[in-house]
Amino acid sequence: MKSKLTPKIKTMKSILKVNIALSILLISSALYSQEFKTPLKVSKGQEFNYQTDLVADITQTMGGQEMKVNSTSNATTKYVVNNVLNDGSVEVLTSIWDAKSITKAPMMDTTMVFDGKVSPTYKVLISKYGKIISRESVDTTGLKPGSSNFNMENSITSSGLFCDFPEKDIKVGEKWSKSISDSITSMGGKLGFVSNTDYTLGAKETIDGQSLQKITYTSSIEIGGKSKMQGMDLFIEGTGVKNGSMYIDPVSKVVYEDKSNVELDMTVAVSGQQSMTIPMTQKMAISQKLKK
Repeated sequence: MKSKLTPKIKTMKSILKVNIALSILLISSALYSQEFKTPLKVSKGQEFNYQTDLVADITQTMGGQEMKVNSTSNATTKYVVNNVLNDGSVEVLTSIWDAKSITKAPMMDTTMVFDGKVSPTYKVLISKYGKIISRESVDTTGLKPGSSNFNMENSITSSGLFCDFPEKDIKVGEKWSKSISDSITSMGGKLGFVSNTDYTLGAKETIDGQSLQKITYTSSIEIGGKSKMQGMDLFIEGTGVKNGSMYIDPVSKVVYEDKSNVELDMTVAVSGQQSMTIPMTQKMAISQKLKK
């Protein structure tokens, strides 16, 4: 038997549906209209320590032979807010401690463990919106023997402590882009790179009991340069992509957690006593989380 609804009940149900739809619309509108304040808010003397982990799979071909290398490493990255300047920019001291690296390659497995400080101390000046202005090594005391490879020059494009925000308030769902061109000194030469990153501000989520703002990002990477090794000249070029997401404190803008995946396709041309071209791919998973 089919139930019959009176016109009054039908009208009430229609109104209820409209009210539900209107409520959803208003909630959504409120969510997307809230402005997110982008300037950093930290204080002199604050300290932040992160567990940083990296897993890399490298495949390269030499003389028709394919070789695969797996590398895992972890360390503690320390940050201290050294000063907050009148214009809102932040001066941070940062260094790497207690590092471990394991490499597995054909006929060559190695494990390196370094307790204590394993990198120079760097002074990083960061704008009030999270952009790196300058970075310099200010202290190399206390380094462990053999730990010179754990430097932070290669991370010049990111402070690791903040996201690089636009110089305006933004809303959930809004996108912004940042382009960085830089170079690093490596193995007696220079390696240049260009990184173009698109960011999207996500909604707040609860992570480990904390209300945090989510940000997703995608980067395109171009690499090129040359170096020397054992009397041979190496010419390097390649492209890559990086995809990731981070969760940040919505007030201080300090990163709580950041996870990303990087894929690089490169070609290394060797000239000198031997000449060859080495195709190489790298896949890396990188994670960083604030220690409690």
